[in-house]
Amino acid sequence: MKLRSTFAGLFCAALVCALFLWRSWLPNHVRADGVSGELIYQKHCAACHDQTLPRVPPRAALSKLPATRILRTLDFGVMMSVAYPLRREEREAVAKFLGTSGEEPGPPASAFCSDKKPSSSAVSSSDWNGWSPESSNTRFQTEERAGLNLEQVRNLKLK
Repeated sequence: MKLRSTFAGLFCAALVCALFLWRSWLPNHVRADGVSGELIYQKHCAACHDQTLPRVPPRAALSKLPATRILRTLDFGVMMSVAYPLRREEREAVAKFLGTSGEEPGPPASAFCSDKKPSSSAVSSSDWNGWSPESSNTRFQTEERAGLNLEQVRNLKLK
C-alpha cells in the first residue's frame, strides 16, 4: 500500500515537472493567449496569399475585410478544407491578424424594396401557370380565357 502511494506521488511530481518544462520550452513567438495569428498565417496561408495567383485574394485584399467574414470563410466557406486542421483559437487568431475589427456591414437599404407590403394581384384571365390553368390539371383553355375563338385559331401562322 505504501509503495503504491509513493509511486503515485512520484508520478504526479514527474507530470508537474514535465508540464513546467514544456511551458518553458515554448517559443517566444507564442503569445500569452496561446496563439500567434501572424505565425499561423506564415505557416498555413502565406504560400498562396502572398503571391499573385488567379482566384486567390492577396493579403492586401484580406486586410480590408472584417475579421468576422474571414473567420466565417475559414469555418464554413471555401477555405474550410484548408483550415480544418487548425484549432478554433488558431483560426480566430488568423482572422484577427488579417482582418479589420468590427462587424461585417449588411446590405444597404437600397438593396431592399421600398414598398414592404407584398402584392398579390388576382389571377389574370390568360394566366397559365404550369401544366394547367386550373387546379384540376385538365389542360383546357376556354375561348374566354384564351382570348381566341375557333376561326382565329385556324388562321394562326408560325412567326
